[in-house]
Amino acid sequence: MKFLTEKQVAQAVRELVRDAVDVRIAVAFWGKGGSTLLGLDEIRSKPRVICNLDSGACNPEELLALKKFATLRTHAQLHAKIFWTPKGVIIGSSNASTNGLWGEGKDARGWREANILVRDEAILTEVGDWFQTQWSEGRSVTAPIIEASRTLWDAGRQRAPRGRPIQQTLTDAFACDPENTEWGRVKVAFYSEGLSDEARDQVAAEQAVEPVLADAGTYEDWTGFFKPQDIIIDVDGTQKRPNVSVWAVGDKLFESGVLTYVWEKPTVEIPSLGAFRLTRQERNRFAALLPMLSTTPEFVNDGGVLLTLEDALRQSAQAVAHGR
Repeated sequence: MKFLTEKQVAQAVRELVRDAVDVRIAVAFWGKGGSTLLGLDEIRSKPRVICNLDSGACNPEELLALKKFATLRTHAQLHAKIFWTPKGVIIGSSNASTNGLWGEGKDARGWREANILVRDEAILTEVGDWFQTQWSEGRSVTAPIIEASRTLWDAGRQRAPRGRPIQQTLTDAFACDPENTEWGRVKVAFYSEGLSDEARDQVAAEQAVEPVLADAGTYEDWTGFFKPQDIIIDVDGTQKRPNVSVWAVGDKLFESGVLTYVWEKPTVEIPSLGAFRLTRQERNRFAALLPMLSTTPEFVNDGGVLLTLEDALRQSAQAVAHGR
């Protein structure tokens, strides 16, 4: 174990990653010249890097340079500073910037940093696994995402992550990163029929013996449509005015016969993307789709229809464009 100050950490990282075949870096903030100071543009392997682009503290030009020789993802909740290889890990406070890495000239008047170089195998395994989790939750950094971050960077809002994305609405977040596989967990359920009397009796009986179901909502005849951790935007057409709300399946899918149990949530929350409270406009657009969908054969036969978020947003946009 070795203690590293801001004057020492850049050289220590360079030595650590120089010949490594697996380089994992989780550093929230990136400033001009950070990747060069770390020597990432000189190593043979292609490092995996997680940043926090949503924080407003990542220089867009530096990220564009970094993408040329690294695989880059962003995580809206990241605040860590970790440089990992199979032979060692540096953990501390130094961001990848001249302030955090002790750059040249006027840039050398940065923060006083503290870091530790560790080579213990057990800790290396734990940190490596931790990185894998953050990597799987993160989203790829694309050119549109970098462009979206410029406003925050140019405004000088260089501060710790706010824990929420640049895009403040669900619609904007999807438009900025539609290829993110996490969107597959978000589904939009449209229906116009409530529970049958038999289903209500079954729900009451099961809630009486299963405390976890006490505050759950229920879908009837939707078994097989949902998976654990799915998020459901629920468009309830059983009343004269459709009601739009957000529900979640949970870590475990709870189905009983023809019933599927779900739990209400205040937001559509996805790791690395943030938590989005549906806007009035989004609620109105989803509700406006219900009359149109209710005439389709699928809806008529089954009493409802389930769409992906992508399909729901696309069809709602088309409906608005055609004045429906």
